[in-house]
Amino acid sequence: MLRLFLFLLAGCPSLLTMGPARTVPPGQAQEFVSAGAYRATLVTGTPPEPVDRSVEWIPFAEAGVRLGLGESVDLSIRAGTGGGSIGSRIQVYRSPAADSGVDVLIDPSIGWTGFFPSDREGVVTGMTVSLALPVGWNLGGGSQLVLSPRAAVVNDKAVGPDAMAGASLGLILALGKGPGSWLLTPECALASSRRTGDPVLQCGLGLFWPR
Repeated sequence: MLRLFLFLLAGCPSLLTMGPARTVPPGQAQEFVSAGAYRATLVTGTPPEPVDRSVEWIPFAEAGVRLGLGESVDLSIRAGTGGGSIGSRIQVYRSPAADSGVDVLIDPSIGWTGFFPSDREGVVTGMTVSLALPVGWNLGGGSQLVLSPRAAVVNDKAVGPDAMAGASLGLILALGKGPGSWLLTPECALASSRRTGDPVLQCGLGLFWPR
C-alpha cells in the first residue's frame, strides 16, 4: 500500500501558487517552506480487469526560492516530496500602490515528478508542464488574496499521463510591516483530473522569509 501511495504522489505536481502575485524585486530573494496534503483518487488495475478506486489523503512537503531578475521577472525554483519545478514568473500588471489594487502574473513552469529513492525502490520520475495566471488583490500592509487559475500536463511513468485544470485560492498574510516582512500563506487548490475523472484537492500552509 505504501508503494501505491508513493506512486500516486509521484504523479501529482503541486497545484499551489504559494506566494503573492508580485515578482521579487531585482537582486532580492524570497525563500519558503510549505507542508500540507493531497486528497486524490487512487486507481489500481487495468481495464478490462477489475479496477479498484479509493480516495486517499497524502501528505507533502516542499521548499523553494524566488530570485528577482528584473523589474517584472523573477525565477522560481521548488522541490519537495512530489517532485519539483523551475519557472520564470512574469508581471503583466502591477498596482501602482502596494496597499490597494490588483497584481497579475503569468507563471509558466516545467518540472519533474517523483519521490526520493529508498534502499529498495529507485527514483520514479516523470515530466510536468504547468501554466498559471495568479491574480492578487492587495489588502494593505503587504497582505494579498490570490486566485490562480492553472492547467498542468503530467507524463509520469508510475501512474501514466494526466491533464489537470483548476484553480487555487490563497491568503498572503504579512507578519510585519514593510517589504521585508515574513509571510504566512494558507492556500487550497481544486482541479479536475482527466486520468481518474475525479477532483484533486490540495491544501497547504507556507512560510516565506526575505533574504
